Amino acid sequence: MKDKKINIKGTVIAIVAVIAVAALGTFFTDAQSNWYLALNQPGFQVDSMVFPIVWTALYILIVLSLIRLINSGKIVDKKIWLMFSANGILNVLWSFSFFTLQSPIIAFFIVLLLVLQTVFLVRMVWETDALSAVLLLPYLLWLVFAMFLNYAIVILN
Repeated sequence: MKDKKINIKGTVIAIVAVIAVAALGTFFTDAQSNWYLALNQPGFQVDSMVFPIVWTALYILIVLSLIRLINSGKIVDKKIWLMFSANGILNVLWSFSFFTLQSPIIAFFIVLLLVLQTVFLVRMVWETDALSAVLLLPYLLWLVFAMFLNYAIVILN
């Protein structure tokens, strides 16, 4: 049986990159601001305590997908790296536009783009490694929920 070699450098880069996206998103997010608390929320809005729990789980799944791709040697295609990077940038831009700029309408168009980009990311990863793509599906589903939530906030405000 052949021993699998762990790509330590790639694994660390993946972990650091995902932590950076999470940290930047958190930096730009203030769910306790007067502005946010004054928004009319839709009936399907979840409690604000749910978001950090869900996002932590999603970031873990994203990093596991990346680590699996890296350590299987299947992430040699730079397009996959670029797609993950673009996804992280869009993710942070959503937090910035919604909470910092206080613009749900700009944030809606960003999350719409993020959902579409994530569909392409999952498809690209699926062609490389199906299990890595499956690990990204909860993230995609959450983004679709976030898109509808963002849209509802735009309509109600």
